[in-house]
Amino acid sequence: LSSEIPSWRDRLAACLGWPNLDPLPRGSYLRAVEAMRRRYAELDGATLFPVAQRFGARYVVAMSDFGREFERYRVAPAFGRYLLYDLTR
Repeated sequence: LSSEIPSWRDRLAACLGWPNLDPLPRGSYLRAVEAMRRRYAELDGATLFPVAQRFGARYVVAMSDFGREFERYRVAPAFGRYLLYDLTR
């Protein structure tokens, strides 16, 4: 796992739009998860699409609509509270 953990850490930081995970609270897993959830909800398509492309992901799962600029990528209908965007569309 020693070779996989740094890669996972870097992907997580990139998905959160940060250079590293220093902004996360320490000492409480639940507080860290809540901080990640809040941060991810703040991000838009202009931030998340390049990250997905960087890591070779086909889909972006969003917590809100990214607007008309990304409408052609949206897979309809929404499922639950999430929206799915297909970068190959």
